Amino acid sequence: SLINKLKKNKEVYYEKNLKESLKPLIDKKKLIFTYDSSKISADIYIVAVGTPILNKKIDFLKFWELLKTLSI
Repeated sequence: SLINKLKKNKEVYYEKNLKESLKPLIDKKKLIFTYDSSKISADIYIVAVGTPILNKKIDFLKFWELLKTLSI
């Protein structure tokens, strides 16, 4: 899965120096990847949501669904 690849610091897409930048954060558990937000407590959360492009427009449906879920 994508989360497992990120936990192991495997490239899921190319970003210059990303792997090297993430490694110390992952090793020190300063950056955690999970599908289950109940397992973590933090001051800052980074959430990534796929937003497909349909007919040259961004489809925000998954984004709005996530916001509703987080606001509960």
